[in-house]
Amino acid sequence: MNRTPLPPRKAPLRRKRPLKARRPLGYTNTRPKPRKAVLGRSGASERVRERREKDAQWKAVVIGGGGGRCERCGKSAYGLRVIDPHHVKGKQAFPHLRFDTRNGCGLCRTLNGNDGGGCHRWYHDHPKQGDEWFSQYRPDDWAWINKPREDQQ
Repeated sequence: MNRTPLPPRKAPLRRKRPLKARRPLGYTNTRPKPRKAVLGRSGASERVRERREKDAQWKAVVIGGGGGRCERCGKSAYGLRVIDPHHVKGKQAFPHLRFDTRNGCGLCRTLNGNDGGGCHRWYHDHPKQGDEWFSQYRPDDWAWINKPREDQQ
């Protein structure tokens, strides 16, 4: 049986610089962490905290309104699928509807990007079809969020 000879061994590589000394176990960085920037105006952080609390309450009501399931496909949150709240009319374009629960629906989203990203991604990718679906699924809420602003107060 003929065997092919192995190639000659190369000389081991030599480091140009010595290895850095390792930090001992339990070593922590003693530099203080930078503080988050304050928003500039007094009381601004209080407003941010209040807005986040209202956002969390809005989210709980919107997701709970669909029974913890996607309002479009009916799938529940399991594995890599979560239910996200979705503003039908955007928060920035319609700030008066930001905390209105009629302006929200719970849609599924896949965490790994499979299934096209779920219904939440579909709504963002196809806004006209999404609005058409919402207007058929919840016509009373659709009529409410499309009223002139004076009528909503």
